[in-house]
This record gives sequence, C-alpha cells and structure tokens, in this order.
Amino acid sequence: MKTLTVAEILKLDIFKQVSICAGASGLFRTVTGITTAEDPDLIQWLNGGEILLTSLYGASTGPYSLKEYVD
Repeated sequence: MKTLTVAEILKLDIFKQVSICAGASGLFRTVTGITTAEDPDLIQWLNGGEILLTSLYGASTGPYSLKEYVD
C-alpha cells in the first residue's frame, strides 16, 4: 500500500483552494488516515497522523479549547 504525505494530499483537486497558514514543516509527514468529526469530544477519537476534516464546531461548544483541538 502506498503512503501519502500531507503535501501529496494537498495536491488533490478537492484541496486546490486550501492554503497552509502554519505548520509547513509538517507537509512531508505521512498521513495514516482521514477523520471527519463535529463531536465536541472528537479529541478522544484521534490517534495522530490523520487529517482531520472539521468545522471546529466542537471547539466552540465542547470541553476543549481551540488550542487543544489544534495541538
């Protein structure tokens, strides 16, 4: 199975309007999966290494701060 990096995934057409505002040093990290979530407790479902697709709704309504979600 071929692994993909963040940079390779961002080259996909669906992400063509995405821009990196921080963390450019992580563009060559390997992605282990993709998680979509809006749950206020979504942090408990993350393993690390995945791309998280979210509106961060949980950061405004849940028990964690925006910084904790981003970290």
